[in-house]
Amino acid sequence: MTVKNICDNFSIKGDFIGYQTVSGGNINQTYLAIYLYKGKMSSYIVQKINKFVFKDPKSVMDNIVGVTSHIAKKLAYYDASSEVDRKVLKCIMLKGVESPLFIDDNGDFWRCYKYIDGSLTFDSPTNLNVIEQAGKAFGEFQELLSDYDAATLKITIPEFHNTKKRFQDFEATVDANRFKRKNGVAKEIEFIKSRKDYALLFSKLTEYNAIKLRVTHNDTKCNNVLFDKYSLKALAVIDLDTVMPGLTAYDYGDAIRSISSTTDEDDERINAIDIDQIKFEAFTKGFLTKVRGSLTKNEIETLADGILIMTIELALRFLKDYLDGDIYFKTKYFDHNLIRARNQIALAKKIEEKLPLLKEVINKYS
Repeated sequence: MTVKNICDNFSIKGDFIGYQTVSGGNINQTYLAIYLYKGKMSSYIVQKINKFVFKDPKSVMDNIVGVTSHIAKKLAYYDASSEVDRKVLKCIMLKGVESPLFIDDNGDFWRCYKYIDGSLTFDSPTNLNVIEQAGKAFGEFQELLSDYDAATLKITIPEFHNTKKRFQDFEATVDANRFKRKNGVAKEIEFIKSRKDYALLFSKLTEYNAIKLRVTHNDTKCNNVLFDKYSLKALAVIDLDTVMPGLTAYDYGDAIRSISSTTDEDDERINAIDIDQIKFEAFTKGFLTKVRGSLTKNEIETLADGILIMTIELALRFLKDYLDGDIYFKTKYFDHNLIRARNQIALAKKIEEKLPLLKEVINKYS
């Protein structure tokens, strides 16, 4: 089926003019469809959902429709600006059916969003205002959903942040040694195993109800925030496929890990890897400005731990995939996953050194 054939099934006003393939993004196949209605051009994001990653697209869309509708209602009530429509994703329903999913002849699932005009994203921002705005965006996302019942959300990726299960799977992979790669990474394996008790902190706190499950994004990279291309103010949080019940510390920690690292995840220059404390403070200021009123004392006290635990968890995932023969993450060369694992281990060691300083900054803004 053509992009036009797909679009014809959605409630889009006007005439189809054409489309562009949207590059970037490693999961879903994305197009920008262009329409003309009453002399005005408008655009729509059309995506084919990756069924390999998301086994239950209906649950994915149930979550997205639920949280975006909730955010839209809250914004309509609290936000007096004229830009409410630019601050949350809007799902386009099928013609004559209250459903956001179209299933084509191949059994593939398609969805459509209204494109937010005048927006742009940043992969690796250096502008501190942009980083602070990203913090505000993810903080506001959680704040607007602080009264949303996380228990009603579907689990779209089972065991996504089950650190206990990840360690069990990692240890099984090490023991199996199917690809005979274990001997060359003994130091890396030892580092991961030595941090197991600490990395299970959140599992224990959750078991004892010391920290609560909230609606979390679970992929808090800066490029999942749309910014106004003129003012550079954050508009909306996007890429909501992984919205699930989770912990604030996971979202915050992963954001800091990705935004504040001084290198890319696959940089081999171990000595160059560190946490940029200026970027860290900018994001933290923005994030806590929005959520500090709704977080509990325990949640605030574990935010810094979230940075370190998320980094250890990602190092574990990269190293496990290397030992498994590189079956999950896309790789560009033989030891790509090993380089990534070593990078994240080096970053974790730097975070460990600076943990008291990071906690001081968090306390400053909380």
